Amino acid sequence: MTDRDAMLKWKGKVCPRVHETLQEREKLASSYITRASGSSRYSVSTAQHGFVVDTNKMVCSCGLWQLGGVPCVHVVCVYKSLRKDPRLFVHKYFTPDNFLAGYSHYLKPLRGNVFWPKTSYTPILPPDMRVLPGRPKKCRRVDPSEKAVNAAKERAKKDEADKAAGIFKASK
Repeated sequence: MTDRDAMLKWKGKVCPRVHETLQEREKLASSYITRASGSSRYSVSTAQHGFVVDTNKMVCSCGLWQLGGVPCVHVVCVYKSLRKDPRLFVHKYFTPDNFLAGYSHYLKPLRGNVFWPKTSYTPILPPDMRVLPGRPKKCRRVDPSEKAVNAAKERAKKDEADKAAGIFKASK
């Protein structure tokens, strides 16, 4: 079954993944407190953070709603307090109709390159390798995260060599 076939069977107002995201955000919304601050502005807060939601402008101060088109947990909290379905305020891009419009055209399958027509043009080749200026590196560059590991290994090797040679360190 293709994504298109699955979407044809889908009965929701928004695509399935957005639907799941909103369900998760609805669960999280119970930990927020919503206060009206005018006709379309709301303050949504927890013990540590506060956010402002403007339902007329479709803006949340966290920026997630504007950025992704899916109501953030703060917006979900506001619409739940207003007894409205947050799925109605998802960007139209996430509707099943738009999804199906994107998959309305099928790509025709191609036969293998053995069956492609031969041309008189020269084949396209990769660009020539350029010799970069400067002396070539002999060893690979060690990542800073590897330096600490390598330093510990080097110390362990040195300690073993010292023990084998009979050199003992003074204890602290």
